[in-house]
Amino acid sequence: MQQGAAQLTQALYRSLQKISDATDLRQPYFESIVLDTLGFPFMIVAQRTWEFAVAYGALERAGVLDGHRVGISFGAGFERLLYALSRRVKRLHAIDLYEEHSIWDEARAGDARAELAPRAPIPWNPDTVEIARMDMRSLDFPDQMFDFAYSISSLEHIGEREDFIAHLREARRVLKPGGVYVLTTTLVLLPETIRQAGCLLFAEPELRELIREGGFATPGPLDFRLSGDVGNTPSFPKGALELPMFVDEIFVPRMQV
Repeated sequence: MQQGAAQLTQALYRSLQKISDATDLRQPYFESIVLDTLGFPFMIVAQRTWEFAVAYGALERAGVLDGHRVGISFGAGFERLLYALSRRVKRLHAIDLYEEHSIWDEARAGDARAELAPRAPIPWNPDTVEIARMDMRSLDFPDQMFDFAYSISSLEHIGEREDFIAHLREARRVLKPGGVYVLTTTLVLLPETIRQAGCLLFAEPELRELIREGGFATPGPLDFRLSGDVGNTPSFPKGALELPMFVDEIFVPRMQV
């Protein structure tokens, strides 16, 4: 990638390098993605809606949804975004730890391929999707196969530090030079990462360090601004105020050049 192209890529992503904000979904561009592309019957101001819409927007801005690119979805499950993207790619490989007794609803499937069509929430293109049970830390794909990758709130569930680095290095290995990896994950507004069973709540410094060690570079500083939109008003169950605040964010790392 030439220097000018790299600078353009950074500019395209900068506005999406941020924490989630309900106001984003009020913008006509993202509202259209939610209603027309993702096929929601009405605007649902929710965390998952934001993640799907902004990730789709990031991929579209990267120019990889032109119908000629090959992508990979990590922790794909049977999520709505997978079906929406199937209409805009040459091929999309969906991987997850699919199994009949998975603790994750989205990955609970004895035969993942057989369940793709019955679970489709919107029209999709079955000819472009390949689905497989695979570990994100060890990918059974050749080097430089994919134009793009994405994951939605999957990174934090991989394991420990070495597991995250293993996944990111594998993601970098299978991406073509100049390829992009769009991801969302959970961020705590604290100086240190919170480690829980089966899930890490990342502090920004450690997350950035992991991304660098994995061979990626982030385009710039994270935007922590949050609007006064009513959709950002949290509701706390009993005892929740004793827990640290956390928010979902989107990072759009790019290949180092």
